[in-house]
Amino acid sequence: MRAEKEIDNLKDWDQMYGWYRRFSRFDDGAIGEGYSDAVGQLLANRWEDFGKLAKLAATDNEFQSFVLKHIDETIPADTLGKIRRNASTDCPSSRTKLCRLVAKAASP
Repeated sequence: MRAEKEIDNLKDWDQMYGWYRRFSRFDDGAIGEGYSDAVGQLLANRWEDFGKLAKLAATDNEFQSFVLKHIDETIPADTLGKIRRNASTDCPSSRTKLCRLVAKAASP
């Protein structure tokens, strides 16, 4: 129940990572969809914070996989399109591999 309440408060990658560390074992149903929504919002609307995600993903491959898994069909098509555009056109040069993975996950 706590995991479900906290998922609505995930506003940045540090919070997302903390949530992942505490609650990733509860990754199904409404909680899983809430995580996908939060990942989608961060990648679509807070792209300027992508460097933080990249740093966390570089130190924790399982977190990277978790994030990529949640770029899924529960995210609205327009949000997925924005994620693809961000990853394709505004990728930091040192993060091209992760950007390609994000763009691929957001592709139909």
